[in-house]
Amino acid sequence: MWAQVAKQSPPLSAERKLQICQSCVGHRVDLKLKSQQKDGPAETVQGIVYAAHGSLVILQEAGGIRLVNVKYLAAPPTKLEKVITELDSGQSFDAGAQQALIEKFEVAKAKRERVLANRNPDAPALAQKIFDFLSKTYTPSWEGTTIVIKELGDVRVPEPYTVDVVTGTQPRAVDRVKTVVAQFNQ
Repeated sequence: MWAQVAKQSPPLSAERKLQICQSCVGHRVDLKLKSQQKDGPAETVQGIVYAAHGSLVILQEAGGIRLVNVKYLAAPPTKLEKVITELDSGQSFDAGAQQALIEKFEVAKAKRERVLANRNPDAPALAQKIFDFLSKTYTPSWEGTTIVIKELGDVRVPEPYTVDVVTGTQPRAVDRVKTVVAQFNQ
């Protein structure tokens, strides 16, 4: 006997997930989130979708507000019910609460953009770790796969990211960066 194999639908793109979430604004939903551990169970959260923009969904849960990146949705949201809000009833919306929500969204968005801007997919993991550590004190940038810190007199850390290859115009700055690089090469 031949076993029938059910066809699986292709995974939804982030854009499509966002469109679905935008249609859920004002609804109480169940969101199934991908597990943080490989092959772990998905987490289901419930809340009211207040907005969906860019790649983020603003979800009001019982414990507060959660910003969810749509790429972490394991499945499209399940609408449970339409929630009547102050806006639906024609009453005025609390401008202070709205402004606080917008500010929280903008802070999260700016943080995400900073993190993504500092990622170099061409650099090895060691270089990214050194870059992230230097970012706590300085403003490094990438030139190809070389870490450059212009504020310290153009200090450069090229591959293979060891103390021997650190160069710059100011010896004290070079020594400071060498100390950091040495921590990652032990």
